[in-house]
Amino acid sequence: MRIFQGVLLIATFLYAYVAAAVLKPSSMAPRAVLEAMQVEAVGLIVIALIVRRRMLAPAVEILRLNPSDAKALNRWRTANVVSLIFAEAVALIGVAVRALGGSGWTVWSFFVGAIVLMLLWTPRLDEGIVAKAES
Repeated sequence: MRIFQGVLLIATFLYAYVAAAVLKPSSMAPRAVLEAMQVEAVGLIVIALIVRRRMLAPAVEILRLNPSDAKALNRWRTANVVSLIFAEAVALIGVAVRALGGSGWTVWSFFVGAIVLMLLWTPRLDEGIVAKAES
């Protein structure tokens, strides 16, 4: 899972580079479009938080009680992958905003937000669960 997270983080940095160095929009996007993209990004974050709350927390609790529960482990993995993908989608919205003519500060907020979310949502299981699962 950490490798997957690392790949997404690297991709986010590459998106930021493309947005800064390659994309040179000739005009500014209408304010309503930029605001709609911001609302979309917030919506994705809210959905990711709901997924984490409904899938991740119960899976961790089940794994604490029974570390060999394959269904709970799959649910834990799915919740982490989905939440990281939603964070990556926020970065992709940043690329789209830049392509449409968004300013630097507006665009960078999407990339910084995506990176912060990915770091906050680092996949981790408690050491006790991992030790029990390995034995």
